[in-house]
Amino acid sequence: MPVHVLDFLPTFYALAGGAGRPEDIEGTDLSCLWKTGAQTRDYEMMNYLVDHRYIRRNDWKLVSVDGQPWELYNISRDRTETDNLIAKNPEKAQELQAAWEKWYNSFSKKAFEVGKVSKRSRMGDQGSGVRYDPSASPKTEEE
Repeated sequence: MPVHVLDFLPTFYALAGGAGRPEDIEGTDLSCLWKTGAQTRDYEMMNYLVDHRYIRRNDWKLVSVDGQPWELYNISRDRTETDNLIAKNPEKAQELQAAWEKWYNSFSKKAFEVGKVSKRSRMGDQGSGVRYDPSASPKTEEE
């Protein structure tokens, strides 16, 4: 089962005997893993950073890198995210996109703007479409 750093706070809160759950805490309470050894049934995580955004729900991940169009992956079958399934599963992509937008709009008063950052602020492949390959990185003189 996937775990994100945001899952730590609700998990530790529950393990410490916290009653209820404060509304502003993100993440999933995974305390059942320690209490019963059982795994939770559903997993969901969403985030954004600069021009990147994603939602992961169980085995499905919808992601947009450097402001490019959404891409859809089934993580259980394609851990390296190389087989974009958005054309084969448009309903799943729309479902996940709607969930991401609802989440984003729950705390932001303005729409998520794509392409508003400078090239220097961008990450990843900077919209070139070329996949990052660490082995193809230039070597330094020390190497």
